[in-house]
Amino acid sequence: MKTFRYILTLSVFALAGLPLLAQRETIRMKDGTEYVGYISRQNYVDGTGEITYTRITRSIAIEDILSRQTDNREEEKLSAEWLAWARENDKLESLRDVSYLPLTVMTVKGDISREYYVLLSGSKQVRCFSISSGKANVAMGDIESVSKPERDNTLLTDINDVLQTETNTYTGVIREQQPGARITIWNNADRVLYAIDYAEIRSVGKSAFNPDYPIWEQAACLERLHFKAGWSTEPGLIMENGFGADINLLFAVPSGKGSDLRQYKYEDIASVEKIPNPAYAPRYDIILPEGEARVNRDSTLVAADILSLGDVFFLNPDKTEAVAKLASPAVSIETHISGLADVYVAKAEETPMYQSIYEAQMSGQRIPKPQKNEPVVTLETFTYKALIESDVEITRSESINGTIKLEFTLPEPGTWFVYLRKKNVCWVLCLPPAEDAPIAE
Repeated sequence: MKTFRYILTLSVFALAGLPLLAQRETIRMKDGTEYVGYISRQNYVDGTGEITYTRITRSIAIEDILSRQTDNREEEKLSAEWLAWARENDKLESLRDVSYLPLTVMTVKGDISREYYVLLSGSKQVRCFSISSGKANVAMGDIESVSKPERDNTLLTDINDVLQTETNTYTGVIREQQPGARITIWNNADRVLYAIDYAEIRSVGKSAFNPDYPIWEQAACLERLHFKAGWSTEPGLIMENGFGADINLLFAVPSGKGSDLRQYKYEDIASVEKIPNPAYAPRYDIILPEGEARVNRDSTLVAADILSLGDVFFLNPDKTEAVAKLASPAVSIETHISGLADVYVAKAEETPMYQSIYEAQMSGQRIPKPQKNEPVVTLETFTYKALIESDVEITRSESINGTIKLEFTLPEPGTWFVYLRKKNVCWVLCLPPAEDAPIAE
């Protein structure tokens, strides 16, 4: 029974919350092979499993290599993945000012032909690394450890691992699992890494990292249970894997924006399959220096040159480069401004003024009497009263990185002022009429 629980535990939470291409897991086998990917299937009847991987590090016996040919691939001819790996690991070589990566195409007995970077070549074995997708059938008992990197601090949505003992609950990221030995988990609450002996674990499970979004958008992979009786569940998530005398499994499936929770007996389950989640919608934070702001992850916002005429404030018509043009009425401003207080949004009013009066007030001179047929300057203005009485509702949130997000929808086209109280900063947004609006990418 102990072995059975260990196999199931590996599937339930070792790979929980795997953001594809963002938090890839490393599965180390006892023979030294390392896969980067995830365990896509586990069979509890015969103890076998399947690993879906995008990278592999392995040792190949010399007698199993049917052919090999090395190509010194120039830097500009490398794929983005190979180039990033080569730079990160300092593997690029140079000859006559040409940078290249030596890649060896190998045909191996019983395997497909693929490109490898040779890490170590010996008389009996070749240790090499490859960036290539594939699936590997393995015995679950041959897995030495499963580990995954720290959660990216810009990731706003994800799945938490939840590990419970008799006395404590740890919620965060399981960094490493050594089957049958211990689990190492990063605990969000106190930001400490804990190593928990396998015998101390009472249950493991999952929870949404960001409670503001459905868990079904935060999980990179879903699970499907296959039963010995021949039927299968719809895709869902294993929410809790209990230990003890009554070890049942809690399984959730989507129900609207919520979940429908079901309970199954372990002994009835034949296998668990892990599949990519088509509804996965990761959201990322943007880290900004103090005082910087961006709108819709596109344009940088800078403080506009705002002038005043009594109680009326207006955008300097000679300095309009700070105006940010929008592609849609939905606005998302992200900024990092310490001590940011109230924020107001108001539409500009077009206020006409005679040219001579405008120039005199701007230069501090005596206000002249307007002349007949004198040209008029049209100013885009706002007042404090207009700001306070504005109907634009602003939703405000702050990320773990201190990034403040202001979200609102402009009710109509025009020029709009976003005023930051106490900071005395004003941003200006321009929403053109629909026929003139730029096409959003």
